[in-house]
Amino acid sequence: MKTPESYEEATRRGCDLLNRGEYQQAADAFRAALEQSPRNDVALGNLGIALMKLGQRGAAARAISEYLKLQPGDAAAWVRWGILLRANGQPADARKVLGRALLLDKRHATAWKELGLCYLEEGRSEEGCEALQRALTIKPDYVAACCALARHYEEADQPGPAIQVCTNGLHKTPTEHRGPIYGLLGMLYAQTGELDLARISLEEAIAQGEAAPALLFELGRVNLRLDQPEAAQRQWIALDSMGSEYAVRLHRLIDQVAAKAHGPSQ
Repeated sequence: MKTPESYEEATRRGCDLLNRGEYQQAADAFRAALEQSPRNDVALGNLGIALMKLGQRGAAARAISEYLKLQPGDAAAWVRWGILLRANGQPADARKVLGRALLLDKRHATAWKELGLCYLEEGRSEEGCEALQRALTIKPDYVAACCALARHYEEADQPGPAIQVCTNGLHKTPTEHRGPIYGLLGMLYAQTGELDLARISLEEAIAQGEAAPALLFELGRVNLRLDQPEAAQRQWIALDSMGSEYAVRLHRLIDQVAAKAHGPSQ
């Protein structure tokens, strides 16, 4: 007869599954551990992480809040709770929770980044930018904070500061992690009409695996503006192979450019 699994064994099994990215199985293991030991803080905290990975925000928030009753000094857990609250459309509540995290660890870069996003969602631009910049001061290669700050400037119709943020981020970020910054920078250069720089940045982003349809479409448009329809055709083929709606839009632009090049029929 098989010996029943102890809560310690279930917790260890859950941690192994979590580390392997098997989030549903990990959550099940942590729940099994908690059935035997409801105050098992390791199982509770990791259950919250697994549920966040599964997108089960409500259940994750409940697990994390219960965990924090047992371990109120865990700054990272307060940050996770703040992330969940912001994702649930509660930026004011998220700010309070993130503030608690920063009281415990004032150099927690993710807390500052999330706080900045909360401020921006509330329309408090200056405070949001300051918090995002604080995150970048603590962690200069923080790609998510760099892109968030640049996108804010872009949305505020300030492409110059947005480009500067991206450029600074490229200098401080390891080569293999620069893809998202290159993608955003390429879109910004396209907006400002710096087409050669846009093409170079977008190609670099795609080479690093950022082959989102929107980037391929923008690169196709840039190539058409640079009078390189053959290159744009390659982006259309890639989009078409993805079944993306951007393929139809780019094909329409390619046809329009071809029609203008041939002139009106006689």
